[in-house]
Amino acid sequence: MKKITFLMFLFLGAALVQAQTNLVTNGDFEAATIDPWFGNAANKQTEGGNSFNFANVETAGNAFDVNLSQELEIVQNRTYTLTFEASSDRERSMLAGIGLNGPPFDADVKTVNLTTTTQTFTLTLSSATFGSPQSRVIFDMGADTGTVVIDNVVLIDETGDSGGAGAELVVNGDFEAATIDPWFGNAANKQTEGNNSFNFANVEQAGDAFAVNLSQVLTIEQGETYTMIFDASSDRNRTILAGIGLNEAPFDATVESVALTTENQTFTLVLTATNFGGANSRVIFDMGAEVGVVVLDNVSLVKNAGGGGGGNTDAVPTVSAPTPPARNSQDYFSVYSDAYADQEGVVFGAFGVGSQDFETVIIDGDNFIKATLNQPASQFLFADWGTTVNTSDKTMFHFDYWTDTSLRTGLIVNPKFSNHVGNDGETSAFELNNPANTFGEWVSIDIPISTMNSIDAPNQRRDALRQFVLTVAGADNGSRVVYLDNIYLYKASTASVDEVDGSMFKVYPNPAQNVWNIESLSSPISSVAVYDVTGKLVIEHNEAAVSATIDASGLSQGLYIAKISSTDGEVRSIKLTKE
Repeated sequence: MKKITFLMFLFLGAALVQAQTNLVTNGDFEAATIDPWFGNAANKQTEGGNSFNFANVETAGNAFDVNLSQELEIVQNRTYTLTFEASSDRERSMLAGIGLNGPPFDADVKTVNLTTTTQTFTLTLSSATFGSPQSRVIFDMGADTGTVVIDNVVLIDETGDSGGAGAELVVNGDFEAATIDPWFGNAANKQTEGNNSFNFANVEQAGDAFAVNLSQVLTIEQGETYTMIFDASSDRNRTILAGIGLNEAPFDATVESVALTTENQTFTLVLTATNFGGANSRVIFDMGAEVGVVVLDNVSLVKNAGGGGGGNTDAVPTVSAPTPPARNSQDYFSVYSDAYADQEGVVFGAFGVGSQDFETVIIDGDNFIKATLNQPASQFLFADWGTTVNTSDKTMFHFDYWTDTSLRTGLIVNPKFSNHVGNDGETSAFELNNPANTFGEWVSIDIPISTMNSIDAPNQRRDALRQFVLTVAGADNGSRVVYLDNIYLYKASTASVDEVDGSMFKVYPNPAQNVWNIESLSSPISSVAVYDVTGKLVIEHNEAAVSATIDASGLSQGLYIAKISSTDGEVRSIKLTKE
């Protein structure tokens, strides 16, 4: 909460708010867009470094005629605390609370009276008669005329375990308290510009990383996994160490190296306290190994829920995605991967298109992207690299993703590449229809490009590639988190997919509803292995014969790859389609 104007709230309320998890996203309206807020009153405004929601009701009517909402999960029969700041250009009222985001729209709302002075309101609300993942925070303001300014919205589940998974462990992580406490170390130095406070350090002489340090003591439980999030920048390209560890000998710790630039970035680290823990532990920022400025802000540390399942949208992967094999630079085109040199100029969220809610996450020393995609708005992630690239010689597509969303019905995670002949807009594209059916673990898609769907041009034309789009959508509206890594095209070392030229194998029918018949026109078939688009083996046939019948009745509709081996050592992979 970067812009609280009442220090009374900051001092008296911060301890409560920071001790529990805020269920609201972008409650301070500081994100690049208004998402995931929605409604005809959703209108982000910025003045003097502070962003807020501004609405002007010109004609009085039903309260719900002018609304600001955010969809989130409300659990039935629990108690919630809703805290927010609000003001108007006159004395007027509005309704605020929680309720369902669909029929019968049951809700618990309270009337609050606004004035021209900003006030902090705290409402105690009950979900005794309703609850659903498709619930919402509600601000209904259409009953009276006048402006309504809303900021710093926080919703807390008071029934939940405030000391368990998801609880905020860092105090004064936004450096907005009157002093730097409880932060300590020779790098502890609160600075304020405009309405924003942060920690500022300037390393003038390089030495040991720990020689310049910012820390905060807190309790770490041995064996538990934590998520650490913070904003950081510098006056140059340089690195720092960030993590958790003991505040006493032997100073065991789990830290990651993060690369700072002159642009402010949000970093997310997943850290496991494998061999340490205790009340005298700490959050660590070691920055003494390189010279240069280090600016830190919005530091958060929460303990992750165990098990990694249950459809928790806050769940995170605890291991990195599989590492791609080494390849020569001319053999790949990388949009995003630590293993390869990415295409120069790749910008996610370019031109303000698609979701703007994404950040770099580090696990096991590997960088990947955490993207939050909202349905119906901003349900895709968009990347542009500013120029066209000829990738016609690349034959394979690779993509790793991880999600554990609870909104799984009909979910698709569809990647698409956009071709721009003449560099003047999309002229064709190719994409993969990828129903998501694996959750809580990394999914690696590694398929021939020829198996992807061509749009407006034959043969997956890719001689002027310019953009990558990932669509994440399903049957239910809401917010989904997806982690992404290793997005690239590459040149296979051997032929990967033979579109059945008739020289070695005959396949019929293809597409098929129940069976594929495969006949060899040369040596007998020794084995057939059928894989889905994620690389999972779904059928294996090991009977040597001149023909093979593959039962497809148990497979879902879609594309499959059959790897066919013959007795003389020949191997071919062919595309199969199940109707």
